[in-house]
Amino acid sequence: MFRLLFLGLLLCSAPAYATAQEATQKLVIAVLGDSLTSGFELRGDQGYVQVLERELLAKGYNVDLRTAAIAGQSTRQGRDWVFIEPVLSADIVLLQLGGNDANYRVLPERIKENLDYMITNFQQRGQLVVFMANKFTPKYGQNYRAEIEDLFDAVARDYDLLFEPFIYQPLIDFQTLLPRAELLLEDGVHPNAAGVRELVAHSIPLVEKAIRTRRGN
Repeated sequence: MFRLLFLGLLLCSAPAYATAQEATQKLVIAVLGDSLTSGFELRGDQGYVQVLERELLAKGYNVDLRTAAIAGQSTRQGRDWVFIEPVLSADIVLLQLGGNDANYRVLPERIKENLDYMITNFQQRGQLVVFMANKFTPKYGQNYRAEIEDLFDAVARDYDLLFEPFIYQPLIDFQTLLPRAELLLEDGVHPNAAGVRELVAHSIPLVEKAIRTRRGN
């Protein structure tokens, strides 16, 4: 009888042990992005991926961040990463693409086709996708700008993604509606080291939510 009781206790404790083990398992997060997240013109330790990883580790998260972010990268080029590392084996993919498509005036249907391809493959593999999109200035033309922003919203909704609609937001002065020069490189577009820290502070709550969701919390 003692042996049966011991076996019962062991079986009862097994799920709790498995849950604890899962909670300590390292999660791999791949950042598939463009110059906003690639550390463009910055030291290696100042880029978005590196700063985000340091912040998450400091908060006690067991994560390994890997980069597939390249300056100038569009959604079409993002497709090339789908079946190769570091994206292939990631638990979470931070998808930060689409801005350069707007710069290149890519047709909205082509952008959607590329996003559909990437997200469908990610989700079929069981990867959790965080979509980090952007808003655009009037220089893109009101119609095109609205089409692209509506497209990003629709993609996030259709695939039930964790969604940041305006990753660039902390770099904008909403009093003047102009970029905050103190957070940008001399080109007036890309974040400097301080700007990257602002981007991380802005996006980290969503990344933390992704980690909790992936762990089932």
